[in-house]
Amino acid sequence: MKDKEYPPIPNTEYKVVSDKDIPPRKCVACGGDKIIRRGHQYHDMQDLGTPTIKRVLRHEKITWECKQCHTLFMLVHPDMPSDTEYSDDVRTYVFKRVLDKGDAANRVATDLHDLHNVEITPRAISDWVKRERERDEHAPVENMRPARHRPPPVLTMDGTFKAAATKKNDGGPSTSGGPSWLHLTRSKDGRLVAYWLLGKAKER
Repeated sequence: MKDKEYPPIPNTEYKVVSDKDIPPRKCVACGGDKIIRRGHQYHDMQDLGTPTIKRVLRHEKITWECKQCHTLFMLVHPDMPSDTEYSDDVRTYVFKRVLDKGDAANRVATDLHDLHNVEITPRAISDWVKRERERDEHAPVENMRPARHRPPPVLTMDGTFKAAATKKNDGGPSTSGGPSWLHLTRSKDGRLVAYWLLGKAKER
């Protein structure tokens, strides 16, 4: 964390986010509403840039003072990561490359340096990924119910065929009580389903 703002670096774009945009309404200690700005600090985080432009996310962290109880305090900015030297976009990029695409930490670190002007070590990337995986493993799973197997619905009737006469004990369908009809249907998942209907089929 920096106590003063350093001069801009050449070929560097700065995006400044300040706590002055979210001033406190009440003192965190006594609830008083007379709050004044007492000091500030700058916290720079590396952001995704380009091969020729370095981007920095600069957070102005303000110290507030209550005029009633003289308590000094700072607020947590809801849109800024805390205790890190990298923006959320950099972390998202790392997780996308390593967890989703299976890229190695060394390769990701090299690409961040060469293509996005971000300085980071493979060890730091590996630590991020390890903590993210542990967080996912311990995350509670909600609204999980066992899947029920349901027979696929019939979409079309491909054809109906009358069975030919069969010899006794030849393993074919029984023709006692009338002819047998072979029905062929196509299920939603593309499989062909066939079954025998014994007796007379309905006239079409």
